Amino acid sequence: MVSSMSVASAKMTSGVAAQSARPTRAVRSRAAPFGLKGNAGSPRALRHSFVSTGAVSRNGFGLRKQQAVSAQRQDGRSLRVVNVSQIRDFNLNVEKEEGRLYYRLQYGKADWIKHRARNRYVRHLQTLLFSQTLRNIAAPMYMVTFASCIALCIHNFSQFIPQTILAMFMYQTALPVTVTASMLALLLVFRTNNSFARWRDARGAWGIFTTKSRNLVRQVCGWLPDGEVKDKCVNYMIAFGYALNQRLREEPLEVHHIDKFLTPEEVEKVRSAYHQPLYCLQCITALVRSQQIHPQLETEIDGNMTHIEEFVGLCENMLRNPIPLSYTRHTSRAMLLWLIFLPFALVSSCQFAVIPVCLFVSFVVLGIEEVGVNIEEPYTILPLELVCNEIEKSSYDILKNSSIANALYNPETKLAYVTSMSKNDYVFN
Repeated sequence: MVSSMSVASAKMTSGVAAQSARPTRAVRSRAAPFGLKGNAGSPRALRHSFVSTGAVSRNGFGLRKQQAVSAQRQDGRSLRVVNVSQIRDFNLNVEKEEGRLYYRLQYGKADWIKHRARNRYVRHLQTLLFSQTLRNIAAPMYMVTFASCIALCIHNFSQFIPQTILAMFMYQTALPVTVTASMLALLLVFRTNNSFARWRDARGAWGIFTTKSRNLVRQVCGWLPDGEVKDKCVNYMIAFGYALNQRLREEPLEVHHIDKFLTPEEVEKVRSAYHQPLYCLQCITALVRSQQIHPQLETEIDGNMTHIEEFVGLCENMLRNPIPLSYTRHTSRAMLLWLIFLPFALVSSCQFAVIPVCLFVSFVVLGIEEVGVNIEEPYTILPLELVCNEIEKSSYDILKNSSIANALYNPETKLAYVTSMSKNDYVFN
């Protein structure tokens, strides 16, 4: 076990493409307020300082402009090319995509106390200008503000504008906006509810995977004899979690992800496999079968691995199938058109206040839709690294204590409980 758990870290020699000739565009730090330059010495600036350098944490989203990763089938056909520098509109979305790093949170007791604190309203208002959601919806908010200015100009200079144009743009009543608002609300509710359902199902699936992986490790440690095979089964189970995490995020499985558990030869075999998580399960199956344990026990272990394989299919199915694109596009178009025509219906009653009023309405409506879009693809915002770390710790804890636990049942010894002692005391006869 010691030899397999303490494999020396090897330098990565393949799998990383050459850097792009263009320099990486520096990403604005989240410490900077909306449209302003932030204080580089503030705690928030220090907390997110690595973003301004254009680099990404090794365990982070891994979205680097200069890195192109190409996964190839064994027969030579291209499986999927993930070249972020060639993604359409990448330069416009690099900050947004790297900002998804900060959604990967796992709460503890202190976090929950802060989350439900009485001063949360004031704290949330203070951080409004640093909001990632506000930055993501800045462009359509500018469009709504521009439409509000046009409506205000038409209203104030109506004497110089032909009546046909006034009749076309200026409404005497807000009834059209009121009638369509309910329909827009239904679109947004359906959108956000389905997105949240996808996020909840993904998080629940990874919770089930955590339980199944621990159960599999427990069975392996309890039913397989001590030795290198048992250690390798545990190591491949841990590597499975990291490999699946990288696959769902369409990122390369680098050496540093699994070199702590596997030898350099095993690492290269895993990384060269077409479906890396399933290759890890295949290795566990072969290792278990090599021990020739009781068929019933082998069936139990295989049943657990079958459940884990079904979990992989569930995650991949959710990743490949978004909410119907026609619905997403229709919601976006209807919402933006409604917000653009909103100032023309309110300018008669709001006058100069139409600009801040429409700006606030657009912030609320666009923010709801943006949240739904963000959580629709849950794997880049869920803290899967922390889940894998927890599986790693619990698996090694089970492996470390397996010899102690197995000593409680030994055919050559009989465990006898002494009724006169406390129920926590026992002796061996």
